[in-house]
Amino acid sequence: MAATQQGAITPTSQAQNIKDYLLSGKSLTALEALGLFRCFRLAARIEQLRKQGMKITTEICKDITNKTYAKYTYVSAVKELEVGAAVRVLRDYPSAGIKNGDTAQVLKVGATIAQVKTRSSRWLVNKADLAIV
Repeated sequence: MAATQQGAITPTSQAQNIKDYLLSGKSLTALEALGLFRCFRLAARIEQLRKQGMKITTEICKDITNKTYAKYTYVSAVKELEVGAAVRVLRDYPSAGIKNGDTAQVLKVGATIAQVKTRSSRWLVNKADLAIV
């Protein structure tokens, strides 16, 4: 999209600004993106960055009024999952009894999934849904 006003922020430059922000180690929510980058469609920019190969996790959080919102974080290649690592699960797995925010221990690591042990059982989960604690 080309900007018609001088100094207007385009989606491309928004994506680059968001990429730089996430690469600095900070997390980003839609409200923060609106204030920092005038970005109304953060999820679209995140998808654009993921298609470029960035590993970005989505953590579903709740505010004090119990409303949910997404928090995006870049997963550094330095922080690869290892057997024995303590992790936090970033989404619900209802059939497994695992909830967003639960902690677990990594037992095995595959290309896209990891076997984790929670308080009561062992489950296979998507690696993108885990954050190292």
